Amino acid sequence: MPTHTQRPDQTQNTTTDSSTAAGGGGAQSTPQPPASPGGGALTNPLFSGDHVLETVSKGGGLLRPGARGPAVRAVQQFLINEGYDLGRWGADGAWGKVTTKAVKDWQKKNHLGDDGIIGKNTLGAMDVSGGGGGNVTPAPEPTPTPEPTPEPEPTTPDDTQTDTPNGDVTPAEIAIPSGVSNLNLREFAGALDPVLAGASVAPNSARQTHVYGLQRALSALGYPTNGIDGKYGGGTKGAVEKLQKEKNLLGPGEAVGTTYARTLAYLDLNAPMHAQVLSKTKINYDKLYADKLVEFGLFVGYDEGIGGHWYQDVRYAHDELGALGFTEDKDAAAAAYSEAGRALPDGPGEFWVHESYTEHLGNNIKAVFRLVHSDMGPDVADEYRESLMQGEVTMYSGHGRYGSGPDFDRNYTITVEGERMSYDEAKHYVAKKTGKPHPSNAEKAAMLKKLSAQGLVKVEGENSGNVVMNDTDVQNTFGSAVMYLALQNSSGTGENKNKRLTADYAQEADDNYKVWMFDGCSTKNYMGSIRRDVSKDQVAVMGTGTSITMCTSMELVRGMMTQATGAQIAKNMSASHNERHADGARGGGQHFIDG
Repeated sequence: MPTHTQRPDQTQNTTTDSSTAAGGGGAQSTPQPPASPGGGALTNPLFSGDHVLETVSKGGGLLRPGARGPAVRAVQQFLINEGYDLGRWGADGAWGKVTTKAVKDWQKKNHLGDDGIIGKNTLGAMDVSGGGGGNVTPAPEPTPTPEPTPEPEPTTPDDTQTDTPNGDVTPAEIAIPSGVSNLNLREFAGALDPVLAGASVAPNSARQTHVYGLQRALSALGYPTNGIDGKYGGGTKGAVEKLQKEKNLLGPGEAVGTTYARTLAYLDLNAPMHAQVLSKTKINYDKLYADKLVEFGLFVGYDEGIGGHWYQDVRYAHDELGALGFTEDKDAAAAAYSEAGRALPDGPGEFWVHESYTEHLGNNIKAVFRLVHSDMGPDVADEYRESLMQGEVTMYSGHGRYGSGPDFDRNYTITVEGERMSYDEAKHYVAKKTGKPHPSNAEKAAMLKKLSAQGLVKVEGENSGNVVMNDTDVQNTFGSAVMYLALQNSSGTGENKNKRLTADYAQEADDNYKVWMFDGCSTKNYMGSIRRDVSKDQVAVMGTGTSITMCTSMELVRGMMTQATGAQIAKNMSASHNERHADGARGGGQHFIDG
């Protein structure tokens, strides 16, 4: 996918670009008591209680350009309160060139070495300077503190630790998050989060559940462990040792081959999904979030069976988008697309934006949500086809047309012996023709096809609003027979409307990884046709069983925000459907994912 275009106040750093951003080994190094100011508990209400800043204040790490997260946001707000201009983005939690200049200017004004790096001395001086006003409740008046003694110009970055065991060791600066979020690791967060706070995982012969996570992350990053077995043996120790040496991750006094905070943080920030995790997750978040933007397209179809129910889906989508932190803003959406090297779709729709939808491998991921419904013009079906081929996450909510595919109109007509009839009238006529008092669905379907071949019943219409996903009638019911006859007998262009969309996937689609969600009746019927043409490596597919299940597709947006597994998202969709069953949605059928 295209590379994310950075704004002026943003630099890229693969080791510090994180949701939290302080380096160092936390409790595993032994920093000396710092000179005043710095080193004590933070009192400025902007800073106190922040895990990263507390670590910095104790000499356990540095905050520097390229960092991201709440700690950076707090420092930026402090600088704004002090009168420094951080430009149009303000306190956005992303440390770039403008933030660096403001830090250097503040350091120079306060007689600190102006290296643009925040360590215990600079943070300590900020903490006692009183720059916490503005957007926070002022703290009680602190005990007067003497003016800090001017520091000499440093020859090394501000606040580098000294006089510690093995003080000649200068490990790489790594962001230490408060908890693991990498998909290889997070199911073992209960055991691994304490490592980030100062504990460690040492080599031993016992099988431990959380070691599976370490082994997955190491192997996915290119450091094989001789198996994923939960046993921290020689293979795992060797992989950890190699990683630590190549990336300079060992802090003062730390034993090689033991996993400490810095080593775990590096894995958390950089390890792609292991094959075991991908097979379980079934949504490839590494690919989906590669360019730091995810685009959603929700296309709401037409369903005469429940009174053109699309407006309920639209209203529900509005409520959910607002609750999730999206804002309707087409200009901001265009800017997000431009940053990712793409162009905003030029078709109809509402455009909603989330500037910090989720975080993945230390990167902030933006989201653009496009909402289109069947009343937005005659070309909605074409826009939907385009989204399936060129978009990332494309969702459909509406009638599934007996397993044939999504539908944005109903243009077919039924004529019986020269007389126009409604669907129900035609169904009654065909049932009587079977000569049976209670014919089965299969018998009615067979009779309809026979009468159509004889010219007694005609099902005609252009049906340009149908997007055929499945070209084979697998239901063998009266309704499906009507639908497939309508597609077969389409008029107008003369194009064979019964051709499945995915038959041309290889020629028409881009190479980006995609997720398709079909929220309508009988979408499991699509799977055979889709998988004839599209592999699981290209597209993950979610759908429903045998019912119309309106308004559940937003659970996909919610679930992808937390990078949930496809199975969990499908479970949430089923629960969401059941909750709204009394509001008009039809019952039955479970949601599924075929990744």
